[in-house]
Amino acid sequence: YTTVIDKNAIAADFGAQCRNTYAGGYIHFLDKTLGMVEDWKWTFEGGNPSVSTDQNPVVQYVNPGKYKVMLTAKNSVNSSVKEKEGYVYVISAEKLVLYLPFDGDNKDIGPNQLNLLISREIKKIIQYCLFLKKG
Repeated sequence: YTTVIDKNAIAADFGAQCRNTYAGGYIHFLDKTLGMVEDWKWTFEGGNPSVSTDQNPVVQYVNPGKYKVMLTAKNSVNSSVKEKEGYVYVISAEKLVLYLPFDGDNKDIGPNQLNLLISREIKKIIQYCLFLKKG
């Protein structure tokens, strides 16, 4: 058998350092596209900027809600599109004192940037309580 690989093939994909933030907070997006990319075009529903051509953009979200993100990656031969509906989740910042993304770090990423000493065990309990509250 012969396997033919298109050297110009592209498969758009992306992630983010954290997909959740508070109103007024920022999301750091990460390009994870496979292939030789020459151009990126991001579209951020509800974000500022709403469009970016940076490889790894930083976007601010001002209003609470769930938002779609789309990436189009191109080279001189091919292009690929990846769209994720409801990818970003923004909570209200009104009366927000503390915001922990539960990413294994004890860092408050909320508007007050509090310096906390919270044990992993307490964070697990908080996560579990939040899970029960959702369910």
